Amino acid sequence: MRNNSKTINIITKLIFIVVFNTIIFLTVSEFTSTFWVAYVFIHIAYLSLIITSYTIPKVKNAHVFGYPLLYLSYAFFIITFTLGIVFLIFKDISWILVLSIHLIITGVYVFIYLVNVSANKSTIQAEKHSQENILYIKIASVEIEQLMYDVNDQCLAKALEDLYDLICSSQVKSHPSLADLEMNIMQEIKTLKQHLVTMDEATTLTMIQSIKQQLLERNNKISLFN
Repeated sequence: MRNNSKTINIITKLIFIVVFNTIIFLTVSEFTSTFWVAYVFIHIAYLSLIITSYTIPKVKNAHVFGYPLLYLSYAFFIITFTLGIVFLIFKDISWILVLSIHLIITGVYVFIYLVNVSANKSTIQAEKHSQENILYIKIASVEIEQLMYDVNDQCLAKALEDLYDLICSSQVKSHPSLADLEMNIMQEIKTLKQHLVTMDEATTLTMIQSIKQQLLERNNKISLFN
């Protein structure tokens, strides 16, 4: 069903090219340089519209000036098509002038398009990093919370509770330069989980204190980046 829909969509888009070329070559008898410049750019604009219509749905938050980025391709096509028709009718206009106009319009379109696509990718990467940071805090808090229920010693339970509160109160927002520190914290939490039963109280408290110190260091550095 999906393949049929794609096939119909492709055929529908090809109809414009077939109809347009049929009308043009049946009505135009003189093919000047101006004609070919306008003709080529109309097809370039339409091709960019087709490509955009297939790629933009895969890109989240693809907007320019508050409008979907696809609208930019529509605007580029409409402007190029309208000017192209004018140049196809008035073929005596200098082809250099026609080429210059089309190059300027195409250049502006490509520039705005690439800038917004690049900005959109940065936004996606930032959102992905933010989700990873949230996951980091969640995993760390869940691991410590589980350990709180696994110990019977009140002193250890209180130390784990303090560590749990510190993790939960830590900023979710992170920074790439803190990746190694956060990895060390997670590694120590895993070690604490694996050897909690076999370690003596003093060693366990020392490890908990080490994790707390690293968390405080992380949080202090994050505050400097904000």
